[in-house]
Amino acid sequence: FYIADEDLKLRGPGDIFGVKQSGSMEFNLADIYTDYFIFKEAANDAKEILKNDDKLSHNIALKQKIEEFGEKSLII
Repeated sequence: FYIADEDLKLRGPGDIFGVKQSGSMEFNLADIYTDYFIFKEAANDAKEILKNDDKLSHNIALKQKIEEFGEKSLII
């Protein structure tokens, strides 16, 4: 885990959708290294939401935001 952590610090996490293999992600509100716990908590929350509503039929606004984000990130 130590080597993987150092590799992440050196090369960056890449792109969420897999377009880039490495590089730094620009987060406006958090730092991936020092705010790891926030990302972990968000991932757990997302899993819980999807466990209860896998089609996001009760979370329309969230579904729209995810779709908008996906469209923006696919533009190269």
